[in-house]
Amino acid sequence: MPVYSITDKDLSKRIQLKENKTLKEKTANYVSEGRAVLTDVICK
Repeated sequence: MPVYSITDKDLSKRIQLKENKTLKEKTANYVSEGRAVLTDVICK
């Protein structure tokens, strides 16, 4: 993952909020997929 030095504080904050939202969405999808696998394989 590239690392950038952003000096504009407002831009930095907006990027950080967007990245956090994206990460939360991806995590929720992974948890949901994992739950589906467990339900189909183990919990029957």
